[in-house]
Amino acid sequence: MQIRANTQQLISECIEQGITLHDLEREFIELALEKAKDSRIVVAKQVGVHVRTLYKKMDKFQLKRFYSIPVMQKDVALSAAQKLGIIIFEARKRKGLEPKELAYFLGYKSVSSVCHIERGRRSIPVRLLPRISTLLNIPIQQLKKAHLEVALEKG
Repeated sequence: MQIRANTQQLISECIEQGITLHDLEREFIELALEKAKDSRIVVAKQVGVHVRTLYKKMDKFQLKRFYSIPVMQKDVALSAAQKLGIIIFEARKRKGLEPKELAYFLGYKSVSSVCHIERGRRSIPVRLLPRISTLLNIPIQQLKKAHLEVALEKG
């Protein structure tokens, strides 16, 4: 395998500065996560590992398993479900709760349920609205209105 001259120079500089392969790998994965806007599948392909291996490396390097939610942009229209998800996401963050904790309080067995709700990919059962309102200090009327908009949008 032929390594380009600039890569060889970079490796030499890292060795001289005492930067380890462990440090480089961590930095590589962290930058890949930032550039891919936290898409694990894209990062795994860029790094050249399976997604499960990526998660193991993230745990090894203590990289937080955060995820991104839709960002409001002028030219991007968000669905009602995404807007409701953002309301819940922001309230959860304000309360300092992790998705895992919210999943537990709502009775979900998996944290992915909360992640899907916050991304607008999963609907919220009406019976959970009062509990979400109480847990996250979101006015119940705001949740009911957003929930109704989701239902109307779906038809």
